Amino acid sequence: MAWEAYYAHRSDEKREEHEHAQALKLYTMVRAFPPGFSEGLVGLMAGKTENVEIYIRFLELDPYFFQSGYAKAYLIRYMKQLPFTTSQQRRLQDLILNVVKKGFRREFRSYCQLARYVQSDSWLLEVEALLASWDPNIALRSRWILAACRQR
Repeated sequence: MAWEAYYAHRSDEKREEHEHAQALKLYTMVRAFPPGFSEGLVGLMAGKTENVEIYIRFLELDPYFFQSGYAKAYLIRYMKQLPFTTSQQRRLQDLILNVVKKGFRREFRSYCQLARYVQSDSWLLEVEALLASWDPNIALRSRWILAACRQR
């Protein structure tokens, strides 16, 4: 639908309100991501690791806003191919454990896929311990993580 047709039935006041809301949405979306986030995405897709710290921190902070789950899933899709340092691997393992405890979100399946690439024997024991959680959803999510790790 052309914008002219969309605005045709709106009053000037409503049109200005809508344009202001759209500008505010764009303003907040741009600022929701850390500096260097967008610039490094091309490198991330090419397998370059120089900005990986920005993306790990973004996932650790776990911001929750409109379309943040899509952004996280997109990052994880390319991050799982990268070689991680031992420290980064452990941070991602801790991050996945926290995701299991938090709840269902759009990006959970992507975290399951990432788990296959950062798993270790000791970490898998931590995930298995969550199977005995009093919360059946935590147990379910930990089962999904373990199932994804077994696919490797």
